[in-house]
Amino acid sequence: MDYSYYPDKKIASKLIIVGESKLDKPTEEYLANLRKMFGLPVYYENI
Repeated sequence: MDYSYYPDKKIASKLIIVGESKLDKPTEEYLANLRKMFGLPVYYENI
């Protein structure tokens, strides 16, 4: 996330958190809330 918002840099269209664990319901709701309240394009991807 730092580099996406660093001055004079290209802003990412999506911020993807990558992890080995499956996304649980509370965390899914938390990320949705961040998108809604702050307009952060943050998502999670399980690898």
